[in-house]
Parts: sequence; C-alpha cells; structure tokens
Amino acid sequence: MPQNPSAEHLGGYVLCVGLPLQRVGEVARLLRGRAAVIATADADGARLLLGPPDGGAEPVRPPVVAPPVRPVTGVAVADEAGPARLVLGTLEVDLAAREVTAGGRPIHLSMREFDLLATLASEPDRVWSFADLTRTVWRTVYLGDSDPVVSAVKRLRKRLGSVPDLRLSSVRGVGYRLRVPA
Repeated sequence: MPQNPSAEHLGGYVLCVGLPLQRVGEVARLLRGRAAVIATADADGARLLLGPPDGGAEPVRPPVVAPPVRPVTGVAVADEAGPARLVLGTLEVDLAAREVTAGGRPIHLSMREFDLLATLASEPDRVWSFADLTRTVWRTVYLGDSDPVVSAVKRLRKRLGSVPDLRLSSVRGVGYRLRVPA
C-alpha cells in the first residue's frame, strides 16, 4: 500500500461550495490527500459538476429568478423590470453593462469592487453589516472574518477618490454605508 493514500485509491471527494479559496486550501490540508477537493462558487456550479440526478446526458439547470428590486431614494429607475442604472450625484452605475462613470469619466472597477459598489448604492444611507455584504457580494456565509470586506472597501475608496460628493463611511464594528449629500 502506498505511504500517501490518494483520492484515487480511496475514491473519496469533497465538494466545497461557495467557500473562499483560502478555506478550500485549509480543507485540503486537513484531508492530507485522503480525498480529492473540488471547489465551486455556487450551487449551480455544483449541480453542473455532479451532473443530472437521474444519470441522463443533460444536466438539470435551475430556472433563473431575478432578485426582487426595492425602490431606492435618489436612484433613477430606467424601466419597470428593475433599475438598469443607479444615479447618485455625479456617480452613475450601469447595472446591465457593469460600468461606472463619475461626471462622464469612466471608473474602472474589478468585478468584486463593482458588486460592492452596486450593493452599497442600491440603498444609500443604509448601514450594511459585514454579514450582509459577505452574503450579498461574496455570496457566502459570514464566518466572522471582516478582512475581505475591509480590503475591498479600501480598494473601492481609492477608485472613487475622484467623486467628491460620495462618502463611503465606516460604522465601527458593524459595517459600511454609502452617503450622498443632498
């Protein structure tokens, strides 16, 4: 028998759904090569990896359901299906095109920065807790580690530095809020 049993010999697999890569690495280290570790971002990815439940050739795809859109003060709604563009002072967030402009000048954001800004801008002046932001932006469960949120907010503040009428405020021990002066 080999000294380091592998997943091939044991036939075991661990599927990590929605975990940050750091946590997936911890799972792999804990297993010490006794099982293969597979990571996917969400349940849809897991369904595709696992295949159809009946063993057929075509994977089962869940219906796409858009999240409910709540009306937001100070935000222009482009159509009845939901806001296509959020307007906060000189800042415009085009949700469909995933583009941000300030005073007509484009602001280039990473995917995570855009999702964070869109979330905060969807309800200006709301205090978003670390748990709310982790669930909404990272689509994972908040386990008490606020570092990813803090780092993303720091990067977003740097990118939004050219927008004078926008404040991304910290609420100590709770989370963040996007403020737009009236």
